[in-house]
Amino acid sequence: MFKLATKHFGSKSVLNTQVCIVGSGPVGMVLSRMLSKFGIENRVLEKYPSLQNHPKAHYLSFRSCEILKDLLDDNFLEQ
Repeated sequence: MFKLATKHFGSKSVLNTQVCIVGSGPVGMVLSRMLSKFGIENRVLEKYPSLQNHPKAHYLSFRSCEILKDLLDDNFLEQ
């Protein structure tokens, strides 16, 4: 069990979670989604407060896209 202390707008809070994922890149987001499907509580930590202007993944192979499609359902992108 992880205890994460956060400072948000001057207030402090503690988040309890089973899994702490550092980085919201492709691996972090897929891992978070897979853990959630199995009912495992997780938190994703990201150093940037919002989306970046340009994607960091310059190329995804066709096979990678097939695997992602199998892992993720249609509602994932809407969340």
